[in-house]
Amino acid sequence: MRLTSLLRMDWHSGGVARSGMAYYYGDNRTPGRDLHNTPRAGNQLLRDAFAASHGTVAERAAGVPPFLLFEKAGTSGRSVRFRGLLAPGGPTLTSDDELAAIWRTTDDQRFQNYRARFTVLDHDRVSRKWLQHVLAGGDPLVGDCPPAWRRWVAGRTYSPLLAPFPVKFYCSHRANPSGAMNAVVSRSCFQPQFEQVRCRVRTA
Repeated sequence: MRLTSLLRMDWHSGGVARSGMAYYYGDNRTPGRDLHNTPRAGNQLLRDAFAASHGTVAERAAGVPPFLLFEKAGTSGRSVRFRGLLAPGGPTLTSDDELAAIWRTTDDQRFQNYRARFTVLDHDRVSRKWLQHVLAGGDPLVGDCPPAWRRWVAGRTYSPLLAPFPVKFYCSHRANPSGAMNAVVSRSCFQPQFEQVRCRVRTA
């Protein structure tokens, strides 16, 4: 079995950390090739892995490699940062939503590529020992296998890693002649800005 690292991500829904979902676009990114005829066979891997993910436990264990999500750690060089262990699909997605062949156009030429959706499993570290065991052809469900991966293989049970941004409330009490109180709610957003919602609460 091979391991797969996904480096080129599209950060939707507020980012991987907040939503627990990751989108990945396949390796047919220029016109002139068939969807599955790519130099590194990445789209074939996506097709086969997502098909196996809907099979039996044995088919998932043998046919779905652990997908590892990395992001670039800087603007130059080859340093990367591990972001999570991915399982194909999601708890509320249909098979068509999980892996879709979409059309793109470059220089007035159309071509197809895959858009794949993964769940980032709730496991922050993957041991080197387990990865080496998998690469050597060992049973991926024994040894240091992450519990979240074992649960997914056993029954397609998704345990997403969710890290929503905190919501902070700031209230200022200022009495006025009518007895009204002003409350200002300030919510942290993904962008380095604040969205303010002003509401008026009337007291008896």
